[in-house]
Amino acid sequence: MLSTTFFCASVPLSILVYFLAIIMYRYFFHPLAKVPGPRLAAITHLWLAVTHRDGQTHRVAQALHAKYGPVVRVSPEEVIVCSEEGLRTIYSASSHYDKAPWHQVAKPPVVANGAGDLDFFTESNRDKYKMQRRLIGPIYSTASLEKHEDRLDSTVSRLVASLKRLDNKTVDVGEWLHMFILDALSDLTISKNQGFLEAGNDSGNKDQASNMWRYFVIIGALPSVFNLQKYIPKEYVTKAVCRVFGLENPQGMSMFRWAYMQMQKRLAASKSLAGAAPASQKIPNFPIAKAAGMMGEKEQSSEFSDPNNDILGDLMALSTQRPDFLQPWVMRMALTTFGAAHDTINVALAASVFCIARSPATLSRVRAELATLGPNPRYSEAAKLPYLQACIKESIRLFPAIANSMSRVIPAGGVKLSGFYLPAGTIVGMVPTAYHTDTSIFGSDAGEFNPDRWFGQTQGLDKKLLIFGGASRSCPGQYLAMFIMVKALVAIFSGFEVQLKNEEDVKHVSYFSAHLEDCKASFVSRG
Repeated sequence: MLSTTFFCASVPLSILVYFLAIIMYRYFFHPLAKVPGPRLAAITHLWLAVTHRDGQTHRVAQALHAKYGPVVRVSPEEVIVCSEEGLRTIYSASSHYDKAPWHQVAKPPVVANGAGDLDFFTESNRDKYKMQRRLIGPIYSTASLEKHEDRLDSTVSRLVASLKRLDNKTVDVGEWLHMFILDALSDLTISKNQGFLEAGNDSGNKDQASNMWRYFVIIGALPSVFNLQKYIPKEYVTKAVCRVFGLENPQGMSMFRWAYMQMQKRLAASKSLAGAAPASQKIPNFPIAKAAGMMGEKEQSSEFSDPNNDILGDLMALSTQRPDFLQPWVMRMALTTFGAAHDTINVALAASVFCIARSPATLSRVRAELATLGPNPRYSEAAKLPYLQACIKESIRLFPAIANSMSRVIPAGGVKLSGFYLPAGTIVGMVPTAYHTDTSIFGSDAGEFNPDRWFGQTQGLDKKLLIFGGASRSCPGQYLAMFIMVKALVAIFSGFEVQLKNEEDVKHVSYFSAHLEDCKASFVSRG
């Protein structure tokens, strides 16, 4: 009896001692113990997970750097850095810093299962990433994209028509631009779109993506919970995390299922690339494809004579010409065009519209440049407008599309940053929002919108921006983003007065991928 009582008492006591020992080690004896930061962050991953839940991690990071300095501990084994030294060390082209393990939470099932092994977001093998990036680079170059400019012009014309139909009604800028971007990406990639602009809604895709990223960053901050999926069915872990953190169950984007089906038809019809189209029974397991409903009813084809003259067609041709670009990669890369571009272009475009429209002086100078263009200008002309380009840079400096820490793993040998030694295996990253508003780097007005900072002696600032992943992982879609944004901005500010409503209510929300919330405006036709 006594032994049973002792056993019952010793078990919880042992558990308590175990956790106290972990807390003591992490706070006092861990190699990162001298790095300043919130006390809770030093002893538990929950601090970072809860911070992610509210979508303001980037704003918290700004406050942390202001309080603690350029190196801050934000979890037991993770720090964030805010310095030019950090930018050069972590993200330079010669960097050997691999992506942090949390990225694996977004690994698509088809990649995890070995089918279509291409995923730039989760790929940790640097040599493989560089090889794949080098192969697809020419397809996403400006010169290649300009071959499809007529398709984009058609979508821009539909955007203009849709904004006119609003008849001065106040709408959410981010939502309307997201409809345009989804239709534009569809036309450019697969010569079809779902008519979101005509429908006046995106069928919930924007919210679906936001819910998904919110879940990803939270479970990514909890490595022990994520690893439970090795022993417990994933759906049980997902439900538990959503219940504890008050999240909606991430269902993914219905857009992906529709796009997957269209691509599968094209690839299956190609005799040389039949192997690039996975079997139809695998569709439910495709990444981000478990969406409520199928969206094909309203699809419409482009009116152009060659339905294969698009990005998917370019990828198919690449696979035929270059056997080292494996057939399954055609589907993966085409879908990546949607997955990596829709939300990042959306926040960048919405931020540009917001920042230009809220400043009469800025708007006047933009309009003066636009007046030098002829009717229906080509991208090659519009892209040369220096002030418009400065406005875009300044907008995405203040409202970066990726606003949370772009985390990496410190390689063997460790590193010393701002006086702190960080051992190998430490997760380290920079929060673009905090870095871009650092007055020691971008000047005393770093927190203000000032396109003129990009002229004169400050032109070297381009190399200090952290908006396309850094040199070691530069985004292959950056030229696609500029292609779509410039064409849209020319049309919007040439054709409309953008009247912002309650601009002080606009929020930059980030669950790794960011968006503008409560950005309301009416689009009044200028003629």
